[in-house]
Amino acid sequence: MANPAKRPLFRWPYRFLLVMATGILTFTCSQKNDHSLAAASIDGETISLSELDATIQSQLYESLFGVYYMRRIALEELLAEKLLAKEAKARGLTKEQLVAEETRIQNTEQGLQNFIKEKRIEEGIPDKQNPLRLIPLTSPEGKTAVMEAYQKDILIKLVNTLKTKYKAESFLVAPTPPRLNVSRLHGYARGSDAPLVEVWVVSDFTCSECQKHFNLFQGLFERYKSTVKFHFTPLSIKPTLASVVCECAGAEGKFWEMHDLIFTKKPQDTADFQRLAQQIDLDEKRLAECLDNSGSIQDKIAKNIRELDALTINITPSVIIDGRLYLGEFSFEKISDHLDELLEKKSKKNL
Repeated sequence: MANPAKRPLFRWPYRFLLVMATGILTFTCSQKNDHSLAAASIDGETISLSELDATIQSQLYESLFGVYYMRRIALEELLAEKLLAKEAKARGLTKEQLVAEETRIQNTEQGLQNFIKEKRIEEGIPDKQNPLRLIPLTSPEGKTAVMEAYQKDILIKLVNTLKTKYKAESFLVAPTPPRLNVSRLHGYARGSDAPLVEVWVVSDFTCSECQKHFNLFQGLFERYKSTVKFHFTPLSIKPTLASVVCECAGAEGKFWEMHDLIFTKKPQDTADFQRLAQQIDLDEKRLAECLDNSGSIQDKIAKNIRELDALTINITPSVIIDGRLYLGEFSFEKISDHLDELLEKKSKKNL
């Protein structure tokens, strides 16, 4: 894959990212948006700062979003601390006593059942490490997990109530990534035929980070397939056997079956792929012919890699949501929150 060792900037160490992005912010502000300033010259012909920034637009937004994201997390924690302290003082309690009292009042069997229904986890609570695995609520592990989630929810709702009571406002605004033209990308889609939002997953079958996040993307598909269309497009340094086999399977209408098997079984050679093909009843003769004459398929995949490079996407996995690169935390909870927000906006707009 392209730069498999790289990791999204939001996972970089806090101090490094803060110094780097603060430098970008300071430099940008100090120049007062004077786009005529030159970064270099060749025989008297200048290369402007705006031209330079255009070539690293995505990286700049990643850096700025990383700072915003860390500020937002820190702000939510700080707001919660101050709001709880303010309310505790008003009631003549310590903050710890306030939290304990509210938890005791809200922590009822009826409240727990309402929480389970509200979060739609009657069949089990998702495992944080594997969103596709549901932990039965009747199991000891499930009881512990759902109670922890419920008590956290009580605290979040308390803080939200206090935000209204004390007129708390947040003025942080997330930088908006540039819109990407994904119309030239080649991929396979599944999900809603009338989607409110479209998601592109840019991934590599052999990338360890991509394999690690396979269950995350599967879980998102299962949750949002009625309202979101999910696309998959491969990115690697050059066409791989896995991506070629998937194209051959796609020609028989079984791309997603092969896609799932490759990520779960991790085949290494042609013999492994042939065994996978048997599991999904691919025509062996057609598969062999496809692999023997794969030049045009490799050209198609290579062209797609160039298209992704033109969009400055060179890290896997990457996710494009609603035409913009997703720069947040790669977790089921955070991506779900982002999708829920977009879906709510689109739904209101369509009313």
